[in-house]
Amino acid sequence: MGILDGSPILTMPAGDIEVTYTFGIVGTREYALVLIKDAESTIGTVKALGIATVEAEALLQQAYAAFDAEQYVEAEQLAGQAKAAALDAKAAASSAENAIDAASASISAARDEGRTVGLDTAEALLQQAENAHEDGDYAGAGELAEQAQDAAVEATAPKTSYTWFIGLGAAALI
Repeated sequence: MGILDGSPILTMPAGDIEVTYTFGIVGTREYALVLIKDAESTIGTVKALGIATVEAEALLQQAYAAFDAEQYVEAEQLAGQAKAAALDAKAAASSAENAIDAASASISAARDEGRTVGLDTAEALLQQAENAHEDGDYAGAGELAEQAQDAAVEATAPKTSYTWFIGLGAAALI
């Protein structure tokens, strides 16, 4: 399939061939329905991954309402927005998961290096990030995870108190 002199051209091999097609004319009932079904499929796929799709589902319902009111152009636009919202939610969830994983790795590294002062803050922020992710607040989860990672990087090793060494030395001297 291609374009030749500004017109579409379809080249097929010899033999029996069956061709099915749908015309996608903007503003028609059929095209609006195709876009709504595509958005519905995308939302279902994203939702099956355990990702919250509240905004996308609301837009899809609006698209169905516009379709039922025979406002096909509006239904098409809303279906497109619904699909985009689902894909945005998927990307935001993935980004938040990556930030949570990075924060968790930074906390583990700090613990392994003995940098435990300030690590409680990092762990609390990481827990808040995980909770926000579970609630579908992917932007908030990402921000909290970044704060957790920063806190883990800033964690320090406990300072050794030399007071008991001095006391032991004084006692030995006496």
